[in-house]
Amino acid sequence: MSRLAGSVFAALVAATVAAFFIVQHVKVALPLINGEPRPFPAAINPISGNPGIDEPTVCLHRLPPHGPLAEVDYRRVIVTFFLQARPARVTVQIVDAAGRVVRTLVSGYYMRTYRRNPRNAFAWNGRMRDGRIAPDGLYYYRVLLLGHAIRIDPPFRIITTPPRPTITSVSPAVVASGGAVRIGYRNAPWDRGEIKLEQALIYRLGRGRPRLVDAFALDSARSSATWNGLIGGLPAPAGRYLVALRAIDDACQVGSYPARLPPAPGSTKMVRVLG
Repeated sequence: MSRLAGSVFAALVAATVAAFFIVQHVKVALPLINGEPRPFPAAINPISGNPGIDEPTVCLHRLPPHGPLAEVDYRRVIVTFFLQARPARVTVQIVDAAGRVVRTLVSGYYMRTYRRNPRNAFAWNGRMRDGRIAPDGLYYYRVLLLGHAIRIDPPFRIITTPPRPTITSVSPAVVASGGAVRIGYRNAPWDRGEIKLEQALIYRLGRGRPRLVDAFALDSARSSATWNGLIGGLPAPAGRYLVALRAIDDACQVGSYPARLPPAPGSTKMVRVLG
């Protein structure tokens, strides 16, 4: 082999090796997983995560990715993604906020590129390796592949207790028919995720169970609202009225104040309307 031919051959080898490493670098530099991976829903209750009674509209969500509106099973969380760089064997884990493995969903599962995982989702029912329900708190999906550990953000929550809204004040306690009533309220702790104060409920008290006569939306970011003293556009008739709240959390759990109707004596706020 002449010196020229040897030089050409060496240059070709060097170019091939360089191209190989460039391709490998690009593969690693690319996002290894894609397809808008996002845990869904944002919170679950593995014990009793069915949508709340009379809450079908609130509990409807668009299934990922960009699917139709449908009722959601709040007893489990799912995530869906595809591999972008190259086929690989993946391990999918659930980890807590400290990075400790709570459950391994699949280990060494082979995935092709641009094909989503089986049945479009890796699902977790909120149970740990020993079968117990995981404690309330923040959790993440983590994917292991090609020597990388990829944590999928944002996290999701396990919430097993419904929200606990509270009425802090009702004033005045006695009001003329059609007079306005100011309602002070407090939402549940924000560390439980996003909790929406949906409605203030006005019940008229009398014989039998309290009768719902008015309802209006509340702003979760505020701490007070006003009932205008009207029922169906007319001044409320004389009588006693019970003020109640309803809240809902990310796991579609409904909480109310008072917790039951009729309420225990002295457990809630009332207003008397004078004729």
